[in-house]
Amino acid sequence: MGQLTPKAHSLFDAYLICFMFLAPILFGIEGPARLILWAICAVHLLVTALSDTPLGMIRLIPFPVHGVIELLVGAAFPFLPLAFGFSHLPDERHLFYGLGFGILMMWFLTDYKFKSNAWTKEAHVDTGVDITAEHQGHHHSH
Repeated sequence: MGQLTPKAHSLFDAYLICFMFLAPILFGIEGPARLILWAICAVHLLVTALSDTPLGMIRLIPFPVHGVIELLVGAAFPFLPLAFGFSHLPDERHLFYGLGFGILMMWFLTDYKFKSNAWTKEAHVDTGVDITAEHQGHHHSH
């Protein structure tokens, strides 16, 4: 399992969304490559906002499902230049290869089953005390 917590992963998602939006402008990417990248960027923003992570706004998508979506998108990225007819353009092709690699690395490094709001696994301390709602209000007298 990876070392990135859901909270840390969410921060990388935010960086990735910003990069996908800005990359076509910064690198002069136009045409279908720009449109496809911006469409994927919009979908990634939506998936991130709807994911059950500490930084998610509406937590409808379980984080492991978020992971499956990223795995599929990351695996698809290198094939998009060929599928949409811009594989002959090196800047566009290399950007899509790099994004695919980056997304797959993020997928590989993330622990999609980690249940904590901690930034790192080391910051999460399991005290053994159950503080869930069902146990609150039950006080033990000594």
